[in-house]
Amino acid sequence: MATLQQNVANDIAIIDQLRKKLGQFYYETDDNRVVELNLRSNQIKTLPPEICELEKLQKLNLSDNQIKTLPPELGQMESLQWLNLGDNEIKTLPPELGQLENLTILYLRDNQIEVVPPELGKLKSLIRLDLSDNKIEVVPPELGQLENLQWLDLSHNKIEVVPPELGQLESLKWLDLSYNQIEDLPPELGQLEKQLENLQWLDLSDNEIEVVPPELGKLENLKALDLSYNGIKTLPPELGQLENLEWLDLRDNQIEDLPEDCEPANTVFLFLL
Repeated sequence: MATLQQNVANDIAIIDQLRKKLGQFYYETDDNRVVELNLRSNQIKTLPPEICELEKLQKLNLSDNQIKTLPPELGQMESLQWLNLGDNEIKTLPPELGQLENLTILYLRDNQIEVVPPELGKLKSLIRLDLSDNKIEVVPPELGQLENLQWLDLSHNKIEVVPPELGQLESLKWLDLSYNQIEDLPPELGQLEKQLENLQWLDLSDNEIEVVPPELGKLENLKALDLSYNGIKTLPPELGQLENLEWLDLRDNQIEDLPEDCEPANTVFLFLL
């Protein structure tokens, strides 16, 4: 079994190897073990395999590079809590990412991801997940198992169907599904109000929605609802039950009349045109 001195020496050797490849970069240590590594904007095309040997690494920033694939060994980084892979050229995600049981923040925005592995549903510690600006068509229902997730961004993709399992995200506060191809909303998003009772921000703008399910009126803590740029013709009066709603955007739809009992009493900002 490796001693502390050997582990420290191994971390130092890895940093030296990375410097030879990449030049200078920022990193942090704790008790001489590397805990944070920032390799942002380094024109990296392939993830250096030695990074996966940094056993105590908690925070890894690889954003704004040219990475296309991720090694399965990434899933062995048990101490990792924060991972930024945004602004790369990643097309597929290894299912081994689901082994990062301590991960709380995962940024994957602005890549070329087409398929989200269902194994991401195993990331029980995850609080924030950003999959925006990709080419995702299907949201795996397993994401509904992320019991601690508070912030989910799936905007700017090619999603047509919202899985009803998202209604099980009991810790969720912020959900962005804008700029997709969604036609129908599952009533489960509102039927399971006890699960989504913490939801405060819901963005469904720039989709192809024609019907708003009345069950959305059960999201009692919702503060902001964006339904702009859809094909909505009528609104359910149940939206008037959203007593905490402060911001409602209905622009660029086909709504002719707004029923009196539909407008939430405490709405401060209401956009119709």
